[in-house]
Amino acid sequence: MRTDAELIQQYQEGQNAAFDELAKRYLQDIFRFFNAMVQNEEDAEDLTQTTLFKLYKGLHQFRFQAEFKTYLYKINTNVVRNYLRKKKIRSIFSFEEPNENLVLESNDKEHEFDKDDLWRNINSLPHKQKMVVIMRLSQQLPFKDIGEILGINTGTAKVNYHYGIKSLQGSMKELV
Repeated sequence: MRTDAELIQQYQEGQNAAFDELAKRYLQDIFRFFNAMVQNEEDAEDLTQTTLFKLYKGLHQFRFQAEFKTYLYKINTNVVRNYLRKKKIRSIFSFEEPNENLVLESNDKEHEFDKDDLWRNINSLPHKQKMVVIMRLSQQLPFKDIGEILGINTGTAKVNYHYGIKSLQGSMKELV
């Protein structure tokens, strides 16, 4: 399997098939990120396509000064910000219809709660905490990368994550 750097280099040398392979490698991660952010599959698909288009246009200028994944999530972050700005949405998450129940860490009924409750609690977090929590839990990004993507230092990313999780734990205990 070719590395991201090899694929980028080949794409920059004119091999478009290398971009296709790179896009396939990250397609699901990109979609999951957007779906977690906007809670709408159609919009998540559109945002994914926008990201891939921007990546296709801009990858020729990628200079390997950062990890590719960091570069990609920086594009994702900018795309979702533009989406929210255009839609004039103040909240990242929308709630159109109740989702299935979600069980965390146990199949025990006492740990079961509605997925909407989780999203409402995530929605109540300050913007940076929401972004850090989603990037860390949903995308498993290291704090260093989250910091680079959001333009904050690693320690600030950790603090935002800590307070976000602490707030979620407190609010979810009230529901259980």
